[in-house]
Amino acid sequence: MMLAPLTAFAKPDSSGKHLPKASEILGTDQTAGFEAQVTEFSGTANATNVSLIGAIRTVVNAFLAIVALVAVIVIILAGFRYVTSGGDEEAAATAKNQILYALIGLVIILLSAIIVNFVISLFTVIPVGST
Repeated sequence: MMLAPLTAFAKPDSSGKHLPKASEILGTDQTAGFEAQVTEFSGTANATNVSLIGAIRTVVNAFLAIVALVAVIVIILAGFRYVTSGGDEEAAATAKNQILYALIGLVIILLSAIIVNFVISLFTVIPVGST
């Protein structure tokens, strides 16, 4: 459930009002960098405009996914070391510690993904009633 997108599918407001932009809250001089547009290329297709915040979100989420994959691989390797320790208590303890540290790392990765996406969502403006 925690990996689900943080989107609310609420009924749009029929009055045409929209959520305030970050520039309306903080002032235009403080948010100029956040509203910049970046051109993204995908293969030979036409260029599309995406926001700088969207690009940052994509890079951070990709990095967190790679780090989570590494943590899962460490858990698998440490589990293999634990199973093949052959009664060596020191090797078993080392493998247990590796599993514990990798699990702690996964929790930290999950929490950081939630925090980063929450902070970035504060700068994202979605007009009420748009799809």
